[in-house]
Amino acid sequence: MSSTGAMSALSWSNVIKIGLPILIGFFIPILPMILTIGIFTITDTISGIKAAKTRGERIHSRAMGRTVSKFTWYSVAIILAELMRVTFIPAVPTSTIIATYIAGIELLSNLENMSIITGKDLVVALTDTLRNKIDIFKPREIEREYKEKKGNTEE
Repeated sequence: MSSTGAMSALSWSNVIKIGLPILIGFFIPILPMILTIGIFTITDTISGIKAAKTRGERIHSRAMGRTVSKFTWYSVAIILAELMRVTFIPAVPTSTIIATYIAGIELLSNLENMSIITGKDLVVALTDTLRNKIDIFKPREIEREYKEKKGNTEE
């Protein structure tokens, strides 16, 4: 193959024709995660500003810079986790695990800010509600009920 033949095979149009579908296929599964993290990060910034005002603190313009930086690095973490999944361990949803962890951190921060704004501890309310609603974490009660039912049928 001549050098001009090799160069025409590596033209920008061929690179785009091949590379663009690969990039789209890579980003489609993680795009909802990145967008959700973006929403969580923006709402954390907004609620953080409102909470700071509620506490009587001065607002600095650095908050927006931190928001952009935080979102950028969160996105990079999700992209790297997806690269890890695709390349090394396809059976483990690493990007989902990382995105869930980040979303949890941002959700907690949002709830803390909203607690300051509203004067109600939403984190405590959430954990109490979960504790009361989720019975699967009460193995002793389940075991006791099972033994009671088993005892009743043997009589």
